[in-house]
Amino acid sequence: MPNILSQEDRFKDRIEIIGYFTAAAAGIMLIVYFSMIFFYEPVQRQTAGIKLGTLFLYSIILTLGFFIPQYKNRARIVYQVYFLGLAAVAFFQTLERGQWIYGLFLAYSLYALWVLSHPVGLRFFRPLRPCEERILKSANWFVFYRVMLTLFMLVSAWKALNRLGLSETSLENDPAQGVLVLFLSGLIFLLLWGLKRLHNWARWSTALLSFGLGIFAIPDTVGAQSYLDYWKVLAKVFYFLSLSGYLLFSPLIRASFKKSQGPDS
Repeated sequence: MPNILSQEDRFKDRIEIIGYFTAAAAGIMLIVYFSMIFFYEPVQRQTAGIKLGTLFLYSIILTLGFFIPQYKNRARIVYQVYFLGLAAVAFFQTLERGQWIYGLFLAYSLYALWVLSHPVGLRFFRPLRPCEERILKSANWFVFYRVMLTLFMLVSAWKALNRLGLSETSLENDPAQGVLVLFLSGLIFLLLWGLKRLHNWARWSTALLSFGLGIFAIPDTVGAQSYLDYWKVLAKVFYFLSLSGYLLFSPLIRASFKKSQGPDS
């Protein structure tokens, strides 16, 4: 049966789902964690700061969840930061430690970031900028690639800090590689800024960088130690090569990335 709802109606439903569902989940976790403070020994051994911080985080997410369907832009910004952090944590728990239940958190976080970053979703929270108006026709895949690239940047930055020995949980220090990966994360941050504003230099630079990352990752498929490592590298290769091709050859993207006419275009 065809979906008769307009794109705006569908995004309105998605925004409500994200707001109310996340608020409900945070409320449940707030009650469960509060109970664990009294009855669960591992939580009892946590410091007072960790306990208060966790309770405060759940309380904030619970409260702001009700402001998302009311289209409060500040609540949307806080939710985006929260989901970025949740996605990064879920990524490590799922793909680094093999705790697959966290894959649900990863998928939900990426979906929420996609909805809250999509121009159609943004229109409910604030007026769109000229560059966001221009990308409307191709925003679905464009926003998806941007969200995934942001997650890659965060994961790379965290790995770089581990390599530099700035994390107490680091098992392998390699300062030279850490500096290189940290530089890559900073470069991607700059490119994301340019992509969001539809600067052509950012499109070409991201396409070339993605092509290089995809090509250089191909040899790692041969030296993979397990099927999980093999599929992780293969997904990385596919993502970066497809991102490069998308930015270079998509007609809608090429039309959207016309020469900027102003700082907000």
